[in-house]
Amino acid sequence: MPVPRPRPGRYLRRGPWTPGRQVRFWQPELAEERERLAQVAARLGQKATNAGTEFTLICRRRRLGHNSWLHGGVRDGEPEAAAWMAPADLAGLGLTSGSEILLQTDRASLKLPVRAKAEVTNGTVVVPHDLPRRNVNALIPSDIGQIEPISGQHRLTGIRVQVTFSNL
Repeated sequence: MPVPRPRPGRYLRRGPWTPGRQVRFWQPELAEERERLAQVAARLGQKATNAGTEFTLICRRRRLGHNSWLHGGVRDGEPEAAAWMAPADLAGLGLTSGSEILLQTDRASLKLPVRAKAEVTNGTVVVPHDLPRRNVNALIPSDIGQIEPISGQHRLTGIRVQVTFSNL
């Protein structure tokens, strides 16, 4: 079906439905967000206060976990059901790649092996979501303070967790 080509200066032949028919990328409500996000970035950049055991949890997609029929798949010999941490952080905790760690928040705890990854920023632990028998989402707080004020979306990453050695 032929579709008419849009003409420059037009948006779906009538422009956006805003005053002056202009797309707005800035609203006055965002001014407070800039300051709030700067404070969050400063807090994340500070040294952990709990003897080096407090980290920022970031979730990631698993290469072999997009569809349920791929769960548990191992393509290159390295299992994906492992947390990633910076080598310096592992050394600071007295751990090595392959050790078992315990991630804890006020809501839950999760045990899993850890792998050293040079690409991970210090102070961060990266955990794949959608692991069989391991629910990283259980660690995420669900209180009203976790709602992003402008978008209304729940924060699902950037969560503070305690990382300790796990005695399985």
